[in-house]
Parts: sequence; structure tokens; C-alpha cells
Amino acid sequence: MKKLLKKLALEANATQFAEAGRRDPYKNFNYLVEITGNNTFAKAGFSSVSGLTMGTEVVEYREGGDNFTPRKSPGQTSFDDITLERGMSEDVDAWNWATKVFSVNEDSHNNDPKFRATILIKLRDRENNVVKTWEVQRAWISNYETGELNGDGNDVLVETMTVTHEGFRLL
Repeated sequence: MKKLLKKLALEANATQFAEAGRRDPYKNFNYLVEITGNNTFAKAGFSSVSGLTMGTEVVEYREGGDNFTPRKSPGQTSFDDITLERGMSEDVDAWNWATKVFSVNEDSHNNDPKFRATILIKLRDRENNVVKTWEVQRAWISNYETGELNGDGNDVLVETMTVTHEGFRLL
């Protein structure tokens, strides 16, 4: 009888712990993108954000007398470009930001060129509370693309921006 009660108590604790500790993953469609800095950006939402990726090179080396297993240490960390997509509208904010790269020579005396911006990507929960924020640092548009204009089509015209940056961090 004691064994049975002990087993039931353990099962009840395991169930209670599993229910209390379990959290559903966040949905990938509830996010907000804010672009700040030397740019005026419209409040248009982005339909897609991709490329929030970082990787660190692995440097392998061997020590004398230890010829079986190489040692591994971290090398240089790099960050992939981020792609932002949104439906085309009358706003020209993305175009204006992308073309600020051309005026680099005019701003060469300034340590903070006008074409760089900070991007905040905010993940939100069901109640629209921000649960995670990634800050993309010193970002600028390296590629701007309008969607395909097609007289036979019925799709939304989408503008795509490739954003190059110097890293991101989780706030």
C-alpha cells in the first residue's frame, strides 16, 4: 500500500510540474519592426523578416604530443544580412534610406554616417506584450528591390530590402 501511495504521489508531482513548467512556443507572425536613427521611417508593417542569424567560426589546433584529438576554440563571429519585405505603398522611406548610402562622401567628416540606423525586432505574445527584442546595430540597406510588375498578375507589389549590419543582440 505504501508503494502504491508513493507511486501515485510521484505521478501527481510529475503531472503538476509538467503543467506548471510547460509553455507554448510563440507564433512567428506576431512581431513589430522599428527603425530609428537618422531616418524617418513610416509605420508600415513588414510581412516578412528573415536572416536573423549569427555564426562563429571554429578554430582547430593541435598541441605537441596530443595527436589524436584537435582542440577547438571560437574564432570570428559573423552576422548574416537581414531581409525585410513589405507591401509597396506611397511611402518612400525605404528608398530614401537606401539612397543615403550615396551621400557617404558628404558625411565623411562625421563619425556617424547618416545612412546607418538601429532596427528593433520585437516578438510579441498573444496579448501583444513584447517578450523578446533583438537590436540590430549600425544597419544600412545594401540592396533594394521592388517586386515584379505584371499586367496579368493579381498579387500585391512587394518591396524587399536587404539590410547589412554589424551585429545584433538580444535585449
